[in-house]
Amino acid sequence: LQLMQERTSCSSSYKYIYYMNFKNWLEQYARPIDQVVQNLRDRFPGLILWASEHDNRINVGEIVVPAEQRSQGIGSEVLNTIKQYAQSVGKPVTLSPEPSKGKKGALDKFYKKNGFVWNKGRNKDYSIASFFGSNMVWRPEKRIS
Repeated sequence: LQLMQERTSCSSSYKYIYYMNFKNWLEQYARPIDQVVQNLRDRFPGLILWASEHDNRINVGEIVVPAEQRSQGIGSEVLNTIKQYAQSVGKPVTLSPEPSKGKKGALDKFYKKNGFVWNKGRNKDYSIASFFGSNMVWRPEKRIS
């Protein structure tokens, strides 16, 4: 019993040290977009959302609304929240749609309805282009000084 208590307290110590190291790392390296993402995940349980902030853009790596929650405006609300944050920091939002089979047209229409355009052609911005294929971009409104 004593050995078990020692192991438990040792394990708790490691967990505490790990937690404190992680907390310190977050305070040092986390960007505000991380809090935006976490707030959205808390608000919409089951939502899969990954986004990262870079010096010149915000990239949405993955967004999946659970099947039973689709067609309720959640995806648009998530994108609008990310776009509001992007507008406040003056950065474009990029994403690379990967539709499931037979859903390419619907996904393309969804992103276009939410203000995204394909980053291609004569207006392609190579500074935010994806290395892994084509991507879409939403640009914040220019601020008038």
